[in-house]
Amino acid sequence: MLVSAIYSRDVTTIPADESLGRVLCLMPGIRSRLVYVIGADGSLVGVVSSYDLLKVMLPEYLDANLAKSLSGGENLFLRAFAERSGTPVSEIMSTELISCSPEDTVVEVNALIREKGVNVLPVVDKQGVLLGEVARRDILNAVAKICCATS
Repeated sequence: MLVSAIYSRDVTTIPADESLGRVLCLMPGIRSRLVYVIGADGSLVGVVSSYDLLKVMLPEYLDANLAKSLSGGENLFLRAFAERSGTPVSEIMSTELISCSPEDTVVEVNALIREKGVNVLPVVDKQGVLLGEVARRDILNAVAKICCATS
């Protein structure tokens, strides 16, 4: 089975100059953990993950013991948002991208996902234009269809 048969085309894309505040406010309404940063030609230039956003919204000095001493933490988030919401996502996005193509097999992509320790891969065409994403869940659904259809 090829990735082209299972990947999701429902992805959120933004330009590199989009603000961190705008991206944070998009997150509750999107399916993926990733927001894809694309160039003017539609090529994939970076990704912003929920982890990337949380790193910016929570101070690095905050460990589990210190976090226990905070009541709620809402003020901490509001202060971080006020300070960083105008930051362009290009400053926090990951640019070391691992991707796959629609012509890759599900077995190949599953191995790549496992080797790289990620949960989702962007699917790009030969020119690097973002087409969608394939997640572990998509692969599991494909495996279930194959196996359960024969039983």
